[in-house]
Amino acid sequence: EDVHAALLLAEAQTCAQLEHPSVAPVYDVATDEHGAPSYTMRVIAGRTLRDVLRERSAEGTKTMLAQLLAVMRQVCLAVEYAHSCGVVHRDLKPDNVIVGSYGEVYVLDWGIAHLLDGATVVRDRDVSLTVAGTPGYMAPEQVIGGRIDPRTDVFALGVMLYEVVAGGRPFEDADMASVLRRATRDLDVVAPSVVRPSAATDAFDGLILAAVSRDPEQRPASARALADAIDAFLDGERARAERARDADEKTREGEEARLAFEAHLATSARLRDEAERTLATLAVWESAEAKAPSWALASEASRHTRDAALALARAEAAFATALSRTPRHAGARRGLAALYFRQLEAAEARGDADRAAQCLGPDDRRGSVGSVDDDPQTVEPVRQGREQVVDVERGALGVVAHAA
Repeated sequence: EDVHAALLLAEAQTCAQLEHPSVAPVYDVATDEHGAPSYTMRVIAGRTLRDVLRERSAEGTKTMLAQLLAVMRQVCLAVEYAHSCGVVHRDLKPDNVIVGSYGEVYVLDWGIAHLLDGATVVRDRDVSLTVAGTPGYMAPEQVIGGRIDPRTDVFALGVMLYEVVAGGRPFEDADMASVLRRATRDLDVVAPSVVRPSAATDAFDGLILAAVSRDPEQRPASARALADAIDAFLDGERARAERARDADEKTREGEEARLAFEAHLATSARLRDEAERTLATLAVWESAEAKAPSWALASEASRHTRDAALALARAEAAFATALSRTPRHAGARRGLAALYFRQLEAAEARGDADRAAQCLGPDDRRGSVGSVDDDPQTVEPVRQGREQVVDVERGALGVVAHAA
Protein backbone atom coordinates (compact mmCIF):
# COMPACT_ATOMS: atom_id res chain seq x y z
CA GLU A 1 0.00 0.00 0.00
CA ASP A 2 2.86 2.37 0.78
CA VAL A 3 4.31 1.74 -2.68
CA HIS A 4 0.97 2.36 -4.40
CA ALA A 5 0.43 5.52 -2.39
CA ALA A 6 3.91 6.76 -3.26
CA LEU A 7 3.35 6.03 -6.96
CA LEU A 8 0.02 7.84 -6.90
CA LEU A 9 1.58 10.88 -5.26
CA ALA A 10 4.54 10.78 -7.66
CA GLU A 11 2.19 10.76 -10.64
CA ALA A 12 0.13 13.64 -9.29
CA GLN A 13 3.17 15.79 -8.60
CA THR A 14 4.76 14.95 -11.96
CA CYS A 15 1.64 15.74 -14.00
CA ALA A 16 1.00 18.92 -12.02
CA GLN A 17 4.41 20.26 -13.14
CA LEU A 18 4.31 19.08 -16.76
CA GLU A 19 2.34 21.84 -18.45
CA HIS A 20 1.65 20.34 -21.85
CA PRO A 21 -1.60 19.84 -23.82
CA SER A 22 -1.01 16.08 -23.92
CA VAL A 23 -0.45 15.71 -20.18
CA ALA A 24 -3.65 15.75 -18.14
CA PRO A 25 -3.58 18.67 -15.67
CA VAL A 26 -3.82 17.98 -11.94
CA TYR A 27 -5.84 20.51 -9.94
CA ASP A 28 -5.40 19.38 -6.36
CA VAL A 29 -3.51 16.81 -4.23
CA ALA A 30 -4.76 15.81 -0.80
CA THR A 31 -4.49 13.10 1.86
CA ASP A 32 -7.25 11.66 4.02
CA GLU A 33 -7.19 11.11 7.78
CA HIS A 34 -5.26 7.88 7.26
CA GLY A 35 -2.61 9.54 5.13
CA ALA A 36 -3.78 7.99 1.86
CA PRO A 37 -3.15 10.39 -1.02
CA SER A 38 -5.60 11.38 -3.75
CA TYR A 39 -5.67 13.98 -6.47
CA THR A 40 -8.16 15.80 -8.66
CA MET A 41 -7.50 15.98 -12.40
CA ARG A 42 -9.30 16.75 -15.60
CA VAL A 43 -11.77 14.12 -16.77
CA ILE A 44 -10.28 12.45 -19.83
CA ALA A 45 -12.77 11.01 -22.31
CA GLY A 46 -11.81 8.85 -25.25
CA ARG A 47 -10.36 5.50 -26.22
CA THR A 48 -6.92 4.13 -25.62
CA LEU A 49 -4.60 3.90 -28.58
CA ARG A 50 -4.68 0.15 -27.96
CA ASP A 51 -8.45 0.13 -28.62
CA VAL A 52 -7.95 2.19 -31.77
CA LEU A 53 -5.29 -0.21 -33.06
CA ARG A 54 -7.53 -3.21 -32.37
CA GLU A 55 -10.41 -1.55 -34.23
CA ARG A 56 -8.11 -0.74 -37.14
CA SER A 57 -7.12 -4.39 -37.47
CA ALA A 58 -10.78 -5.43 -37.54
CA GLU A 59 -12.57 -5.69 -40.85
CA GLY A 60 -14.27 -2.52 -42.02
CA THR A 61 -12.12 -0.14 -39.97
CA LYS A 62 -12.14 3.51 -41.01
CA THR A 63 -9.15 4.68 -38.99
CA MET A 64 -6.56 5.86 -41.49
CA LEU A 65 -2.83 5.43 -41.03
CA ALA A 66 -2.37 9.20 -41.28
CA GLN A 67 -4.61 9.67 -38.24
CA LEU A 68 -2.63 7.14 -36.21
CA LEU A 69 0.64 8.74 -37.21
CA ALA A 70 -0.75 12.13 -36.16
CA VAL A 71 -1.51 10.62 -32.74
CA MET A 72 2.02 9.21 -32.52
CA ARG A 73 3.42 12.60 -33.43
CA GLN A 74 1.61 14.21 -30.51
CA VAL A 75 2.79 11.47 -28.16
CA CYS A 76 6.39 11.99 -29.30
CA LEU A 77 6.18 15.74 -28.75
CA ALA A 78 4.65 15.29 -25.29
CA VAL A 79 7.45 12.88 -24.37
CA GLU A 80 10.06 15.25 -25.81
CA TYR A 81 8.65 18.01 -23.59
CA ALA A 82 8.85 15.73 -20.54
CA HIS A 83 12.46 14.94 -21.39
CA SER A 84 13.23 18.67 -21.55
CA CYS A 85 11.96 18.82 -17.96
CA GLY A 86 14.17 15.89 -16.94
CA VAL A 87 11.37 13.30 -16.83
CA VAL A 88 11.60 9.85 -18.47
CA HIS A 89 8.19 8.12 -18.60
CA ARG A 90 9.46 4.48 -18.58
CA ASP A 91 6.07 2.91 -19.35
CA LEU A 92 5.03 4.19 -22.78
CA LYS A 93 2.60 1.88 -24.58
CA PRO A 94 -0.69 2.20 -26.49
CA ASP A 95 -2.65 1.43 -23.30
CA ASN A 96 -1.27 4.61 -21.73
CA VAL A 97 -2.35 6.90 -24.56
CA ILE A 98 -5.89 8.28 -24.74
CA VAL A 99 -7.29 9.49 -28.07
CA GLY A 100 -10.24 11.87 -27.83
CA SER A 101 -13.04 12.43 -30.32
CA TYR A 102 -11.81 15.89 -31.30
CA GLY A 103 -8.11 15.27 -31.84
CA GLU A 104 -7.05 15.32 -28.19
CA VAL A 105 -4.17 13.01 -27.27
CA TYR A 106 -3.11 12.37 -23.67
CA VAL A 107 -0.15 10.43 -22.28
CA LEU A 108 -1.11 8.86 -18.95
CA ASP A 109 0.44 6.88 -16.07
CA TRP A 110 3.47 8.92 -15.05
CA GLY A 111 3.73 7.18 -11.68
CA ILE A 112 6.94 5.28 -12.41
CA ALA A 113 8.55 8.15 -14.31
CA HIS A 114 12.27 8.53 -13.67
CA LEU A 115 13.73 11.93 -12.80
CA LEU A 116 17.08 12.77 -14.35
CA ASP A 117 19.73 14.82 -12.61
CA GLY A 118 18.85 18.48 -12.95
CA ALA A 119 15.15 17.80 -13.56
CA THR A 120 12.88 20.81 -13.13
CA VAL A 121 10.14 18.55 -11.73
CA VAL A 122 10.29 18.09 -7.97
CA ARG A 123 8.62 15.31 -5.97
CA ASP A 124 8.23 15.08 -2.21
CA ARG A 125 8.75 11.36 -2.18
CA ASP A 126 10.14 8.92 -4.72
CA VAL A 127 9.90 5.18 -5.02
CA SER A 128 12.98 3.24 -6.01
CA LEU A 129 11.89 0.51 -8.42
CA THR A 130 14.56 -1.94 -9.51
CA VAL A 131 12.57 -2.94 -12.60
CA ALA A 132 9.74 -0.85 -14.01
CA GLY A 133 7.90 -1.05 -17.30
CA THR A 134 5.78 -3.34 -19.47
CA PRO A 135 7.14 -6.40 -21.32
CA GLY A 136 7.15 -5.82 -25.06
CA TYR A 137 7.95 -2.12 -24.66
CA MET A 138 10.82 -2.12 -22.17
CA ALA A 139 14.27 -1.13 -23.32
CA PRO A 140 17.03 -3.57 -22.33
CA GLU A 141 18.52 -1.12 -19.82
CA GLN A 142 15.26 -1.15 -17.87
CA VAL A 143 15.65 -4.80 -16.98
CA ILE A 144 19.44 -5.15 -16.66
CA GLY A 145 19.95 -2.06 -14.53
CA GLY A 146 21.44 0.17 -17.21
CA ARG A 147 21.37 3.94 -17.42
CA ILE A 148 17.89 5.41 -17.85
CA ASP A 149 17.73 8.43 -20.15
CA PRO A 150 15.47 9.80 -22.93
CA ARG A 151 16.58 7.01 -25.28
CA THR A 152 14.80 4.57 -22.96
CA ASP A 153 11.50 6.18 -23.97
CA VAL A 154 12.65 6.37 -27.60
CA PHE A 155 12.83 2.56 -27.54
CA ALA A 156 9.18 2.29 -26.44
CA LEU A 157 8.12 4.91 -29.00
CA GLY A 158 9.87 2.86 -31.67
CA VAL A 159 7.87 -0.23 -30.63
CA MET A 160 4.64 1.78 -30.75
CA LEU A 161 5.46 3.22 -34.17
CA TYR A 162 6.20 -0.33 -35.35
CA GLU A 163 2.70 -1.35 -34.20
CA VAL A 164 1.11 1.58 -36.01
CA VAL A 165 2.73 0.95 -39.40
CA ALA A 166 3.17 -2.84 -39.32
CA GLY A 167 0.21 -3.99 -37.21
CA GLY A 168 2.19 -5.85 -34.54
CA ARG A 169 5.08 -5.53 -32.11
CA PRO A 170 8.67 -6.44 -32.95
CA PHE A 171 8.98 -8.29 -29.62
CA GLU A 172 6.35 -10.63 -28.20
CA ASP A 173 7.62 -10.60 -24.63
CA ALA A 174 5.40 -12.67 -22.33
CA ASP A 175 7.10 -11.78 -19.04
CA MET A 176 10.17 -10.22 -17.48
CA ALA A 177 12.18 -13.37 -18.13
CA SER A 178 11.62 -13.03 -21.87
CA VAL A 179 12.56 -9.33 -21.66
CA LEU A 180 15.78 -10.33 -19.92
CA ARG A 181 16.59 -12.88 -22.63
CA ARG A 182 16.02 -10.23 -25.28
CA ALA A 183 18.10 -7.70 -23.36
CA THR A 184 21.14 -9.95 -23.10
CA ARG A 185 21.47 -11.17 -26.68
CA ASP A 186 21.50 -9.69 -30.16
CA LEU A 187 18.27 -10.39 -32.01
CA ASP A 188 17.46 -9.75 -35.64
CA VAL A 189 14.36 -7.57 -35.65
CA VAL A 190 12.11 -8.17 -38.64
CA ALA A 191 11.78 -4.91 -40.55
CA PRO A 192 8.25 -3.42 -40.63
CA SER A 193 8.33 -3.45 -44.44
CA VAL A 194 8.73 -7.23 -44.37
CA VAL A 195 5.72 -7.64 -42.10
CA ARG A 196 3.49 -5.21 -44.00
CA PRO A 197 4.96 -3.83 -47.23
CA SER A 198 3.79 -0.25 -47.80
CA ALA A 199 5.04 3.25 -48.42
CA ALA A 200 4.84 3.91 -44.67
CA THR A 201 6.90 0.91 -43.62
CA ASP A 202 9.45 1.67 -46.32
CA ALA A 203 9.71 5.22 -45.01
CA PHE A 204 10.06 4.26 -41.35
CA ASP A 205 12.10 1.04 -41.56
CA GLY A 206 15.46 2.59 -40.77
CA LEU A 207 14.17 4.87 -38.04
CA ILE A 208 12.20 2.15 -36.26
CA LEU A 209 14.99 -0.42 -36.40
CA ALA A 210 17.37 2.16 -34.95
CA ALA A 211 14.88 3.13 -32.23
CA VAL A 212 14.48 -0.47 -31.02
CA SER A 213 18.19 -1.17 -31.07
CA ARG A 214 19.55 -3.02 -28.02
CA ASP A 215 22.35 -0.46 -27.82
CA PRO A 216 21.06 2.95 -26.67
CA GLU A 217 23.87 4.64 -28.60
CA GLN A 218 22.35 3.37 -31.86
CA ARG A 219 18.94 4.90 -31.15
CA PRO A 220 17.79 8.38 -32.15
CA ALA A 221 18.84 10.78 -29.44
CA SER A 222 15.39 12.28 -28.93
CA ALA A 223 11.67 11.68 -29.27
CA ARG A 224 11.55 14.74 -31.52
CA ALA A 225 13.52 12.82 -34.15
CA LEU A 226 10.55 10.45 -34.45
CA ALA A 227 8.07 13.34 -34.51
CA ASP A 228 10.09 15.05 -37.27
CA ALA A 229 10.16 11.85 -39.32
CA ILE A 230 6.39 11.51 -38.96
CA ASP A 231 5.98 15.15 -40.02
CA ALA A 232 8.12 14.58 -43.09
CA PHE A 233 6.17 11.49 -44.07
CA LEU A 234 2.77 13.14 -43.58
CA ASP A 235 3.92 16.19 -45.58
CA GLY A 236 4.98 13.84 -48.36
CA GLU A 237 1.66 12.01 -48.16
CA ARG A 238 -0.24 15.28 -48.43
CA ALA A 239 1.84 16.24 -51.46
CA ARG A 240 1.28 12.81 -53.00
CA ALA A 241 -2.45 13.06 -52.36
CA GLU A 242 -2.53 16.49 -54.03
CA ARG A 243 -0.63 15.13 -57.03
CA ALA A 244 -3.04 12.18 -57.20
CA ARG A 245 -6.03 14.55 -57.19
CA ASP A 246 -4.44 16.58 -59.97
CA ALA A 247 -3.75 13.39 -61.93
CA ASP A 248 -7.35 12.23 -61.47
CA GLU A 249 -8.67 15.55 -62.78
CA LYS A 250 -6.33 15.54 -65.76
CA THR A 251 -7.25 11.94 -66.51
CA ARG A 252 -10.93 12.90 -66.56
CA GLU A 253 -10.11 15.74 -68.96
CA GLY A 254 -8.06 13.36 -71.09
CA GLU A 255 -10.83 10.78 -71.18
CA GLU A 256 -13.38 13.39 -72.24
CA ALA A 257 -11.04 14.56 -75.01
CA ARG A 258 -10.30 10.96 -76.03
CA LEU A 259 -14.00 10.21 -76.39
CA ALA A 260 -14.43 13.41 -78.41
CA PHE A 261 -11.51 12.33 -80.60
CA GLU A 262 -13.15 8.94 -81.16
CA ALA A 263 -16.50 10.56 -81.97
CA HIS A 264 -15.05 13.11 -84.40
CA LEU A 265 -12.95 10.44 -86.06
CA ALA A 266 -15.96 8.12 -86.51
CA THR A 267 -18.15 10.97 -87.79
CA SER A 268 -15.47 12.08 -90.22
CA ALA A 269 -15.10 8.57 -91.60
CA ARG A 270 -18.88 8.16 -91.96
CA LEU A 271 -19.36 11.51 -93.73
CA ARG A 272 -16.41 10.93 -96.03
CA ASP A 273 -17.73 7.49 -97.00
CA GLU A 274 -21.16 8.96 -97.61
CA ALA A 275 -19.71 11.75 -99.75
CA GLU A 276 -17.71 9.27 -101.82
CA ARG A 277 -20.73 7.00 -102.31
CA THR A 278 -22.89 9.95 -103.41
CA LEU A 279 -20.29 11.26 -105.83
CA ALA A 280 -19.84 7.79 -107.24
CA THR A 281 -23.46 7.81 -108.41
CA LEU A 282 -22.91 11.00 -110.41
CA ALA A 283 -21.30 11.31 -113.79
CA VAL A 284 -18.24 13.50 -114.03
CA TRP A 285 -20.13 15.98 -116.25
CA GLU A 286 -22.90 16.49 -113.69
CA SER A 287 -23.43 20.10 -112.64
CA ALA A 288 -21.84 21.66 -109.57
CA GLU A 289 -25.34 22.02 -108.16
CA ALA A 290 -25.78 18.24 -108.30
CA LYS A 291 -22.40 17.63 -106.69
CA ALA A 292 -22.81 20.30 -103.98
CA PRO A 293 -24.39 17.96 -101.36
CA SER A 294 -21.48 15.54 -101.69
CA TRP A 295 -18.96 18.36 -101.42
CA ALA A 296 -20.77 19.64 -98.34
CA LEU A 297 -20.47 16.20 -96.75
CA ALA A 298 -16.77 16.10 -97.60
CA SER A 299 -16.30 19.58 -96.14
CA GLU A 300 -18.10 18.54 -92.95
CA ALA A 301 -15.91 15.41 -92.78
CA SER A 302 -12.81 17.62 -92.99
CA ARG A 303 -14.13 19.79 -90.18
CA HIS A 304 -14.56 16.71 -87.97
CA THR A 305 -11.05 15.59 -88.92
CA ARG A 306 -9.68 18.94 -87.70
CA ASP A 307 -11.76 18.70 -84.52
CA ALA A 308 -10.46 15.16 -84.01
CA ALA A 309 -6.88 16.43 -84.28
CA LEU A 310 -7.57 19.13 -81.68
CA ALA A 311 -9.25 16.61 -79.35
CA LEU A 312 -6.30 14.26 -79.80
CA ALA A 313 -3.87 17.01 -78.83
CA ARG A 314 -5.95 17.85 -75.73
CA ALA A 315 -6.17 14.19 -74.72
CA GLU A 316 -2.44 13.56 -75.16
CA ALA A 317 -1.59 16.70 -73.19
CA ALA A 318 -4.01 15.86 -70.36
CA PHE A 319 -2.84 12.26 -70.03
CA ALA A 320 0.80 13.35 -70.17
CA THR A 321 0.20 15.91 -67.42
CA ALA A 322 -1.54 13.27 -65.29
CA LEU A 323 1.42 10.94 -65.67
CA SER A 324 3.84 13.72 -64.81
CA ARG A 325 1.97 14.15 -61.51
CA THR A 326 1.54 10.44 -60.78
CA PRO A 327 3.71 8.29 -63.08
CA ARG A 328 1.87 5.06 -62.24
CA HIS A 329 -1.64 6.45 -62.61
CA ALA A 330 -3.56 3.49 -64.07
CA GLY A 331 -6.39 5.54 -65.57
CA ALA A 332 -4.04 7.84 -67.45
CA ARG A 333 -2.04 4.89 -68.73
CA ARG A 334 -5.15 3.10 -69.92
CA GLY A 335 -6.44 6.23 -71.61
CA LEU A 336 -3.14 6.90 -73.35
CA ALA A 337 -2.91 3.28 -74.47
CA ALA A 338 -6.42 3.37 -75.97
CA LEU A 339 -5.69 6.70 -77.62
CA TYR A 340 -2.52 5.55 -79.30
CA PHE A 341 -3.91 2.21 -80.38
CA ARG A 342 -6.90 3.96 -81.96
CA GLN A 343 -4.48 6.03 -84.04
CA LEU A 344 -2.87 2.84 -85.29
CA GLU A 345 -6.26 1.39 -86.22
CA ALA A 346 -7.25 4.62 -87.98
CA ALA A 347 -4.03 4.64 -89.99
CA GLU A 348 -4.60 1.04 -91.05
CA ALA A 349 -8.22 1.74 -91.97
CA ARG A 350 -7.11 4.61 -94.22
CA GLY A 351 -4.47 2.41 -95.76
CA ASP A 352 -1.85 4.85 -94.49
CA ALA A 353 1.07 2.43 -94.27
CA ASP A 354 3.59 5.17 -93.43
CA ARG A 355 1.55 6.42 -90.47
CA ALA A 356 0.92 2.87 -89.24
CA ALA A 357 4.63 2.17 -89.47
CA GLN A 358 5.30 5.37 -87.54
CA CYS A 359 2.94 4.20 -84.82
CA LEU A 360 4.61 0.80 -84.70
CA GLY A 361 8.10 2.25 -84.59
CA PRO A 362 11.21 1.88 -86.71
CA ASP A 363 12.56 -1.36 -85.28
CA ASP A 364 10.98 -4.32 -87.10
CA ARG A 365 7.76 -2.29 -87.29
CA ARG A 366 7.03 -3.09 -83.63
CA GLY A 367 9.53 -0.98 -81.74
CA SER A 368 7.07 1.49 -80.27
CA VAL A 369 4.31 -0.96 -79.43
CA GLY A 370 4.46 -1.66 -75.73
CA SER A 371 2.95 -1.44 -72.32
CA VAL A 372 1.93 1.57 -70.33
CA ASP A 373 1.40 -0.50 -67.20
CA ASP A 374 3.53 -2.80 -65.07
CA ASP A 375 1.41 -5.94 -65.33
CA PRO A 376 2.47 -8.99 -67.35
CA GLN A 377 1.44 -8.69 -70.97
CA THR A 378 2.48 -9.46 -74.53
CA VAL A 379 2.22 -7.75 -77.89
CA GLU A 380 1.58 -10.35 -80.56
CA PRO A 381 1.86 -9.63 -84.30
CA VAL A 382 -1.01 -11.06 -86.31
CA ARG A 383 -0.33 -12.62 -89.73
CA GLN A 384 -2.44 -10.02 -91.56
CA GLY A 385 -0.08 -7.26 -90.50
CA ARG A 386 -2.11 -5.82 -87.59
CA GLU A 387 -0.84 -5.72 -84.03
CA GLN A 388 -2.99 -7.32 -81.37
CA VAL A 389 -2.40 -6.03 -77.87
CA VAL A 390 -3.08 -8.70 -75.27
CA ASP A 391 -3.70 -7.86 -71.62
CA VAL A 392 -2.73 -10.91 -69.55
CA GLU A 393 -3.91 -9.81 -66.12
CA ARG A 394 -5.07 -6.27 -65.52
CA GLY A 395 -4.13 -2.72 -66.42
CA ALA A 396 -3.60 -1.17 -69.81
CA LEU A 397 -1.61 -2.24 -72.81
CA GLY A 398 -1.04 0.25 -75.51
CA VAL A 399 0.77 1.57 -78.49
CA VAL A 400 3.39 4.08 -77.56
CA ALA A 401 3.25 6.08 -80.77
CA HIS A 402 5.30 8.97 -81.98
CA ALA A 403 3.50 12.31 -82.34
CA ALA A 404 2.33 13.04 -85.84
